[in-house]
Amino acid sequence: MAKQNRSTLKSFFGDGAVPTSSMFRDLVDSTINLHDDGFEKNNRDGVKIFCHSDSRALTSYYHQQQRDLAVWRVAFEGEHSNLLWSTQAQIQSGIEINKKESAKLQEALCLSRRDNQLRVGVGTQKPQTTLDVNGCIHSLERRGSYGRSFESVPADGQWKTIVDDIQGGSAFEVVARAQNLVKRRYALIHAIALHCPWKPKSNDLLSWLGIRNRIKYTQVFHDSLLHKIKLQWEDKDAKNGYKLQIRTNCDYGTELNSSDGFTTTEPCVIDFHITRLWSDEDTFVTLADQAKEGLGDD
Repeated sequence: MAKQNRSTLKSFFGDGAVPTSSMFRDLVDSTINLHDDGFEKNNRDGVKIFCHSDSRALTSYYHQQQRDLAVWRVAFEGEHSNLLWSTQAQIQSGIEINKKESAKLQEALCLSRRDNQLRVGVGTQKPQTTLDVNGCIHSLERRGSYGRSFESVPADGQWKTIVDDIQGGSAFEVVARAQNLVKRRYALIHAIALHCPWKPKSNDLLSWLGIRNRIKYTQVFHDSLLHKIKLQWEDKDAKNGYKLQIRTNCDYGTELNSSDGFTTTEPCVIDFHITRLWSDEDTFVTLADQAKEGLGDD
């Protein structure tokens, strides 16, 4: 029983032709069978694709001229049925295949649902975080979105909480700006803020010197030290989580804001975005798991 192209099948049933049982078998085998071929379609799910027999492959994609080698392949992977896109390195005359890059092609893109957590792996089939890229990331810009990022706070010289309920050791990257264009007040900071998981002792000299919980600034400001931006850790109630706060050294005042044809007087604000660099809740590959996978001391 063979699969035939349409022209051949049409010739079986042309005018004056007497189809045989083998011709009917070829016709059946040349069409898609929803049950045997693992296809189904309904209004709720759209097209449903099932694995064939014991295979975990779902779909493969080929060039018209090269039907024996898939360009892309999609399959279930692992005990959690992650979805894995894979391809193969192209063999080109005079070009040696890089083994590491070739391995990445075999794990081109993975959608993981291990532990009911969404993870996307690029160049790896075992992503450890929400987005795990086994390679170089090329981006035009970068913004953090942690805490109250992109929620402005008044630049009035008072401390404002921008991240709260922080547990354990933490590291944050903060970029913030305050400005009053009319009064020529301006400050821009890039800061790295680190914090230990416990409240310091009242007589702790290192804490008093600001060494235990460090905030390191790179800052530009216009005209006066009063225009600078500051950060601080608020850990008086550390049992319920500590806070990261921000303020300007002075009240930046107000500015006129025109919107929808109306002009209003509004307080100047600090705009900021935050990226979390460390959390004690991060998970890492244990020494035991490294030993199982042959990782570690190489």
